[in-house]
Amino acid sequence: MLVIVRSMRAISVAQPWAECIVAHGKNVENRSWKPKDRGYFAVHASQARSLSRFRDCEDRNGVSIDPDEVAYGAIVGFARLTDVITRRQLTPRTRRWFEGEYGLVLEDVIRLRKPVKAKGSLGPWRVKPGVLRKCLVQLSAAERSRVLRGPTYAEPGTACWIVKGRVDRNGPEFIWAGGKARWQTRKPPKDWSPGDKLLFWKGAPHSCVIGVGELGRIEERDRQGNTCFHVRYLTDELPKPLTITKLRADAVLGSAAFLKSGPSGTLFALTDRQAHRIAKLALASNHSLVSARQRAVYTRLARSRS
Repeated sequence: MLVIVRSMRAISVAQPWAECIVAHGKNVENRSWKPKDRGYFAVHASQARSLSRFRDCEDRNGVSIDPDEVAYGAIVGFARLTDVITRRQLTPRTRRWFEGEYGLVLEDVIRLRKPVKAKGSLGPWRVKPGVLRKCLVQLSAAERSRVLRGPTYAEPGTACWIVKGRVDRNGPEFIWAGGKARWQTRKPPKDWSPGDKLLFWKGAPHSCVIGVGELGRIEERDRQGNTCFHVRYLTDELPKPLTITKLRADAVLGSAAFLKSGPSGTLFALTDRQAHRIAKLALASNHSLVSARQRAVYTRLARSRS
């Protein structure tokens, strides 16, 4: 069966609440943030496991669920976000499950026959195409049609970011193919997601793009207000980096936000056009100077579509 996969976001929900959404009529998911978008999203059961939540579910909502019979760290279904309400907007239909600052009102919930393993993240995150395909093939033709035709919650904006590093903090050669590192930022973007591509910027006095990586696990904010995130480097440092002078002179990149000053660890969103242009410039200057494997990384980035 051929399934055309579009991009989709997921929201991670702790058990037993994820099970309540897909199997017990939980039509309000409580959050401290108010989303702007509406539409279908994947319901992801997080890895978190707390017996107190199961007791609260039975005491407050009258639903008894065995902690050993539900999925963790997996997508368990789909739901359509239709509205966001506060306590003043409660109705008899939404009152039972409302507890938080904002209530995400859910309709058209679809449960998967078999949960699909996936790593979650804080806030809405982008489901990888291969994972989404495994979910969609479990749906009936009518269900799949509804989900794919959308609208889909939080359509993805950028899937590529510039991340700035300082030589005195990261070392003179902080990027190497296959390497891994843990970074931190004081201003984490709201719509980043594991699997997003990263273009690394070496700060002053060099001020240049030097290579490509991939965003990994995102940690919670620490006591100092920093958010730590893990990266995997996909290339070595470019033999001929893309300098700030060359980028500013380019018609596509000349006005990009990342060309302005910013502290180490700052992430700047790139449009598809900007990301493709950087990759093409890197290939043009370094095609014969990098390995075939690393050329392939830039080639895929130059051709990719979010």
